[in-house]
Amino acid sequence: MFLDVCEMYGEAVESHHDQLVSKFIEKPAANIKEEHQLNVTSSGPPLDLLLRVLEQLRDRRLAADSSDISVRFADIKSLDECLN
Repeated sequence: MFLDVCEMYGEAVESHHDQLVSKFIEKPAANIKEEHQLNVTSSGPPLDLLLRVLEQLRDRRLAADSSDISVRFADIKSLDECLN
């Protein structure tokens, strides 16, 4: 049951990320005309860094198989193998 909950949580996280990040960050940024981009300011990180950090957060929440960040993929896989 625990692994089922983890899987459902991962699905919700992935859906949330895909829908919200795409809709409110990626698409609006892509639609800004080049002549207006210089007038856009932000107190946050550059767009490429922001997107990378959000992807890493998603991957951690998903316990995705990743070699460049610390995730719990191996732990979930090991638990699953012990139970099956």
